[in-house]
Amino acid sequence: MNSEQREQVTQLEALTAEVVAYGWKADLYLPAGRLPYLSVYDPADATAHGDVVAMPDSDSGHWWFWFTWAERIALVENLGVAAEIIVGVLRQPVSLAAASPRLRRLAATVCLVNPPRSETRRRKTRAAAKRSNRIALHRP
Repeated sequence: MNSEQREQVTQLEALTAEVVAYGWKADLYLPAGRLPYLSVYDPADATAHGDVVAMPDSDSGHWWFWFTWAERIALVENLGVAAEIIVGVLRQPVSLAAASPRLRRLAATVCLVNPPRSETRRRKTRAAAKRSNRIALHRP
């Protein structure tokens, strides 16, 4: 492990304590040939999770925490701010109201093509009821 990787691990370990203070879990991973990263997740909500790395900024050389989708979080000196941002971002539910118009149209199309099971069942039940009423009405 080189000195930069040791620095990354040190920064991520420090961030772990801050994230745990929010009631979240954080696991440090050291994959061979890849950047060390912190997997952060809410134990009460399996959908609230993300990975964080510590890297120096190529322009200034200052160390930052980053989401793995290349979004800068906070300077490593601001552990409390970084933990608050991480938990806040990962806690936000995905909402179609906040989605782009294109994504909302796509979601609407998918819902029309593949309606939820309960809605499909209701449609079939209604159609069967209409057919039986029609049959009963037309019998001599």
